[in-house]
Amino acid sequence: KSPVVIQELNLYKAKILRNINSYSMPLGIEIKDVIYSYKNFAATTPETIKGIEDKPVQLSKVQIQASKIDKDIEEGIKKNIDKIKFLNEEQKENFSNKIITTYKAKNFQNN
Repeated sequence: KSPVVIQELNLYKAKILRNINSYSMPLGIEIKDVIYSYKNFAATTPETIKGIEDKPVQLSKVQIQASKIDKDIEEGIKKNIDKIKFLNEEQKENFSNKIITTYKAKNFQNN
């Protein structure tokens, strides 16, 4: 909620865009700009969701494929991704596969 923070975020904009695009480019989505406005922060409430941590995991494809996740979770992921209107079918499939692979890697790591 501070213009000072907005200025600092703008200083790191290139790095932030590079990090965001490292996740979005494999899905065929390129983020070209981020606009920060402290006015918008007041309208949002922070939400904490317990989920998959963003930690590097060194697993082979064989290990990930051997890991199984609940079919209901897998179908739920695909169903929710299918609702996204701005993605084409190939992007939806890539996005679903990336999320499912992440769940499998996390599952393998926890076992």
